[in-house]
Amino acid sequence: MRIAEIKDLDEIMIIINDGKKALKKDGIDQWQNGLPDREGILENILTGESFVYEENGEILSFAYLKKDYEEDYRGIEKDFKNHGPYLTIHRLSVRESAKKKGVAKKFFDEIIGYGKNLKMEAIRIDTHPDNFKMQNLIKKFSFEKIGICTVDDKIRRSERFVYELIL
Repeated sequence: MRIAEIKDLDEIMIIINDGKKALKKDGIDQWQNGLPDREGILENILTGESFVYEENGEILSFAYLKKDYEEDYRGIEKDFKNHGPYLTIHRLSVRESAKKKGVAKKFFDEIIGYGKNLKMEAIRIDTHPDNFKMQNLIKKFSFEKIGICTVDDKIRRSERFVYELIL
């Protein structure tokens, strides 16, 4: 796992678009309204909080690991178990050719280790109610479901299940 750089943007967009196609194939409307888009991913990279997971020099996965307060969680903030410093995982996606090879699990391991190294007390993540693949991955790492938030998907606000892992 390493910090994403501007030079990675084209490869990252391939991975994001693979994620959009996979969600559509699974009948999930998450990421189907234009977001995340190239401009947003570039903004994420410029924060220095975006990461790629590589194997043999090939970028296989991307995630934005936000360290700041997550406004979308405001309505359920009181429900979180930990209120100290935390990371929020956003936009995690895996290259289509790397799926079913344990890449997401390896990346999650790296993200959790990164959070611990930063002395974060928790990691948060949200996902679409129909995104059972992501929910299963989240549960494998013992994240606890906290509640439901809404996020802007460019057309409307959509519900997401929110999870937390205490580190």
